[in-house]
Amino acid sequence: MPKIVFVPADGLGSTTAENRKLIRSHCMLGKNKKKYKGKKAPRDHGTVVRQQPRTGASVPHAASAAEIPGDLLGLLGPLHERASPRYSQSSGTTPEVQTPAATEDTFSPLSPLSPFSSPSPPIGIPSVFTFLTFAREIDNRSQDLLFKYFFIARQVFYPIQFCVYSDTSLYTWFEWLFYDAAYLESVLLGMSAMDDFFRRARPSKLTYSHMRATITALNERLSDPDLYLSDSTIAVVMGLAELSGMLADETAAKAHVSGFQRLVRLRGGITSFAGNTKLQIKIGRFDLAYAVSTGKSPQFFRDPISWSPIFEPLSPISYGSSPNLEDADDQSSSSSSSSSPSPSPTRLSPALDFLHEPRIIAVFHDLLQFTLLLNTSSSDPSHHIPLLRDTEYQNYICSIQYRLLRLQGKLGSILDESARLAMLAFLTTTFQVAGQRAPYPHLERRFREFCRATDAEAPSEVTLWLLIVGAMAVFHIDGEDAGWMAELWRAHIPAGWDWAEAHKRLREFPWIAVLHDQAGRAAFEALCRKAQDFDGDMGRLR
Repeated sequence: MPKIVFVPADGLGSTTAENRKLIRSHCMLGKNKKKYKGKKAPRDHGTVVRQQPRTGASVPHAASAAEIPGDLLGLLGPLHERASPRYSQSSGTTPEVQTPAATEDTFSPLSPLSPFSSPSPPIGIPSVFTFLTFAREIDNRSQDLLFKYFFIARQVFYPIQFCVYSDTSLYTWFEWLFYDAAYLESVLLGMSAMDDFFRRARPSKLTYSHMRATITALNERLSDPDLYLSDSTIAVVMGLAELSGMLADETAAKAHVSGFQRLVRLRGGITSFAGNTKLQIKIGRFDLAYAVSTGKSPQFFRDPISWSPIFEPLSPISYGSSPNLEDADDQSSSSSSSSSPSPSPTRLSPALDFLHEPRIIAVFHDLLQFTLLLNTSSSDPSHHIPLLRDTEYQNYICSIQYRLLRLQGKLGSILDESARLAMLAFLTTTFQVAGQRAPYPHLERRFREFCRATDAEAPSEVTLWLLIVGAMAVFHIDGEDAGWMAELWRAHIPAGWDWAEAHKRLREFPWIAVLHDQAGRAAFEALCRKAQDFDGDMGRLR
C-alpha cells in the first residue's frame, strides 16, 4: 500500500464510500496488532509520548520524579482556585467574562459576520474526524470544536498568520493531538472558552469539563521525569495562562504565569526552543507582554545583543555619521535573536528625521522594513513574493522587541522614548486574540505620559501615528484618555485630513495592513469626532 494517497472530496469535504474505506485502512495501519504472542497488549500511547521531539532539540529530563522541582505543581492552578501540591480539578466560583461593548465604529469579533460565530461546521465535514485516532476518543461536540480549531480559529485569533508561512513546526503541534491527551484537552478547552466568549456568556459546563480534563492530564505529565519539560507540556501551561488572562482571572493567571516562567527557565530560556518556531514565537510574545505589563526586564532572553540594523539602510545619512551603536551593557556584535540583512529593503521613512538616538533609529528602520515585507508578501499575489517564513518572522520580531526593551531608561529625548513606547505598543497588536487587546498597565501609563509631553512642534504625521497606535493598543478613546487625545489631535492634525490622507501618511510608519487598516480607520474617525466635540465644548465655554 502506498504511503501517501490523495483522496478527492466534494465541496462539503465528503468522500465516497470506497474512499472512506481507503482512509480507514490507512488510519488503521499498525493498529490492532499483538505485541506479544499469545497475549494481546493493551493500547498504550505512552511509548509514543516518550519519544524525543522531532525537532532534534535536547530536552532536559529528570532521572526520577523526585528530581522534578516540587514548586512546579504548587505554582500552577485553574480558574480562581489553586490546590497544593497539584492542580485543582474544581473551581470555587465562576469568573466574569470580560467582553468589550460593540459599537458602530469598531470591528467586533462578536459580530454575526465573525466566522467564529458559526455554531457548527457544515454537515458531513466532521465525519473526517471519525477516521483519526486522537489521544482519546472524541464525541460530536469535540468534533465541532476541533473543526473550528482546524478551519477557523487561526484566522480569527491571529490575522498576522495571513502574512507568515509556518514550516514543519506547525505539523508538530498537529501531531500532539494524537498522542498528548493534555494538549488535546487544552485545545478543546480553548475552543469551548472562545465559544463562550463570542456568545458573551459565562464559562459553560462544557468549558469546565474540559478544564478538569486538561488539569488531570497535565498533572500526569508534570509528574513524569521525561515529560514535564517537553514542548507540548509547556504549550499547555502557556495556554492555561492565556485563557486565565482572557477571562480576567488574576489569581489563576498569576499562578499559571509563574509556573510557565519556571518551566521555560528550566528548559534554558527562549533560545532552547529554536526547533519549534511556533512555540518560540509564542514564548517571545509572552515575554513581551510580561515586560510591558510590569516594566520589569524580560524573563527568557538576557543574552548580549547587537545594535546593528537587521536591514541594510538605503541612505548613509541615518547611520554613516552615527556614534558607535554598541551599548555599554551589550558589547557582543552577534546575537541569536539577530537575523541576516534582508535582500530587499524598500525605502526609508521621512519620519526617521524626528528621531535622534542612533539605536532607536536603527530599530525604527528595522520595524518599518519588516512591516513593508509583511505587507508586500500578503497584499497581492501578483507580486510573486512568498510569505515570510515563521523562522524569519521570529528572528525579526525577537531582535526588534528585545532591543526596544533593552533601551528602557536609556533615551534622553521625549520623542525618542515616545517612539520606543509606540513600537512596543505596535508589537502587542500583532498578537491580539480575535482583535481583543489585553491590558498592559506599565506601557499604558508611560506611553500616555510621553504622548502628553510631546513637543508642540512635532510633525503632524508623527503625532498621528503615535495616537493611532496608542488607540489601537492601550489608550481608551471613549474613556479616561478622550480629553487629552482630542486636545492633542486638534493641535497637531490638520482638520482637512480625511482617512485616505491619514492612511497614506501612516503607511510611511510601521503599519501592517491586514491588522491595522480597519482598526486604524475606526480610531481615526473616533478621534476626529472627539476633536469636534472638544471644539464644541470650548465654543460653549466662550
